[in-house]
Amino acid sequence: MRELFNIKKYKGGLNVRIAIFIDAANKFGFERHLRLRIDLEALDSFILNKYKNFSPQIKIKKFFTPIEKGNDWKKNSYISKIRGLHYEIITQIMKNVRTHNRDAEGNPIFYKKCDMDARIGFEIGTSWKQFDTLVFICGDSDFASIMEILVKKKKKIFIIASRNSIAKELIALAVKYDNMDVINFETEEKIIYRNKYD
Repeated sequence: MRELFNIKKYKGGLNVRIAIFIDAANKFGFERHLRLRIDLEALDSFILNKYKNFSPQIKIKKFFTPIEKGNDWKKNSYISKIRGLHYEIITQIMKNVRTHNRDAEGNPIFYKKCDMDARIGFEIGTSWKQFDTLVFICGDSDFASIMEILVKKKKKIFIIASRNSIAKELIALAVKYDNMDVINFETEEKIIYRNKYD
């Protein structure tokens, strides 16, 4: 994995347009495992500083999160903080999917499912002309195809996740294309909280 935001190979001009997309479920998963958290407020400053010679502008900020049916997510304190950082909150209701298994009492077992990946892919696909650089906090292999399309369109891509949550398909793309980097956020002291995850 290369240095975070290796700007030396950037071929674009001034007024770099930046988009930040965050898959909340993926982000919370690797943060909880590591007991660390990405500091999103610090992330903004970090990105802008790295692109300071190219007149950067963060044009798009989207935070994708699954919610329970009937949950008033607008009252969630963490979501309120995210909204305060000027992210557009995009929600998807989780569904209860019945499995073939049963519990000890013979009742069917359900698991929660949310088709957020399709929504994220749609949002990327409909907004790619509005950014030059995409910062994507998610390490899921489901996005390998759309990331490859973007790099072929000369977009600069930064995937941020933990070392153990970054899919090998994304790492392979980063090796293949100079305009894509896969980032292990654990090594970036400026964008993480070292305190215990709460």
